Amino acid sequence: QGFGAEKTWPAGIDRFAEVALEVDPAAIAVCLSPAGSALDGYHKLVRLFSATDRLARTGVPILAWRQGIYGPALVAAGIQGYETGIGTREQCNMERATASRGPRRDGTKRTGGAAPGVFLEPLGRSVPMPVAQALLGDLRMRAKVMCDDEQCCPRGPTSTLEQHREHAVRSRARVLAALDSMPQRAWKLHRVARDARGAASLLGQANKTLAELGMRVKLSDTSATSLARVADHLSNTAASDAL
Repeated sequence: QGFGAEKTWPAGIDRFAEVALEVDPAAIAVCLSPAGSALDGYHKLVRLFSATDRLARTGVPILAWRQGIYGPALVAAGIQGYETGIGTREQCNMERATASRGPRRDGTKRTGGAAPGVFLEPLGRSVPMPVAQALLGDLRMRAKVMCDDEQCCPRGPTSTLEQHREHAVRSRARVLAALDSMPQRAWKLHRVARDARGAASLLGQANKTLAELGMRVKLSDTSATSLARVADHLSNTAASDAL
């Protein structure tokens, strides 16, 4: 967390990479915390992508650790993959993860963090189970956020909700396969930007639906909007470099 700012990179990221290269690693995992909140702003994402690119210049395969939210975008930008547990650990927040597993004041053991959510690919992230049930239960929103892959979810929303881990893994694999099929980096980033803008729009529609259902939940579109801007910038840069 302390090495996220650009001014600390020589003492943090660069030093780490130098030591890592001495052991001839198969890959280097990037774990900048915290990252993945729905409230992440543009400048925070720029730092994340810039720091990851800095490590990628070592020539060693780079993996984004606990980056389900930005994993596909980072892969589109040039790294080799991302990690997200069994499809559900989307955010990288080491302080919160540690606190959720530490002992309570009375000495009893904690059971862990919040329950895994349900991954809705059009939104670009997972949402809590009650929110997923509400959105998939609304006929207007269902068509916009449901998984339309019959091999993944043969019974539609029912399969998504009952097998949310399997659905998350298959959905994420499809996104990576689609990116991998594109020959140019600029095209991949253009898709990321397009999908992020679509997610931001859908999040606004989802909030209206949730409000109509009487649910006091509001899904922020800040990180989706920020991601669209960052991906657009990187896409334009990649297109210029290709000329």
